[in-house]
Amino acid sequence: MKTIPSREVHLDFHTSEYIDKVASLYSKENFQEALKIGHVNSITVFGKCHHGYHYYPTEVGVFHPTMDKALNLTQTMIDDAHEIGIRAPLYLTMGFSALDAQMHPDWIEREKDGSLTGYHMDQKANEDEERPYLS
Repeated sequence: MKTIPSREVHLDFHTSEYIDKVASLYSKENFQEALKIGHVNSITVFGKCHHGYHYYPTEVGVFHPTMDKALNLTQTMIDDAHEIGIRAPLYLTMGFSALDAQMHPDWIEREKDGSLTGYHMDQKANEDEERPYLS
């Protein structure tokens, strides 16, 4: 079988508070085996997702509410990847957290009239209207 010279994976791990028992079935053996089978050279590991939750103990943020408080999933995954020679850069959501917006409504970007705005969003546009200035 021909192997791929480089395979980098972005583990998309945005997990809301409505998902029960997050990471309760995590297995070092399964994680490492999947990385080996996939010929992965690098896997991005999550520290904070866009829901606003952290996957490691923190004094300034909010640890994921349905994860076991004894589990430092971020560090565990980094260590497990490094143990088999795989890079594990860290992903942190910056500025686009739903929880941050709930906890700090004054941080939300708004128009002069107080209505919500957002990055690359045109809330006044119709769904079939072409918006070449956004592409």
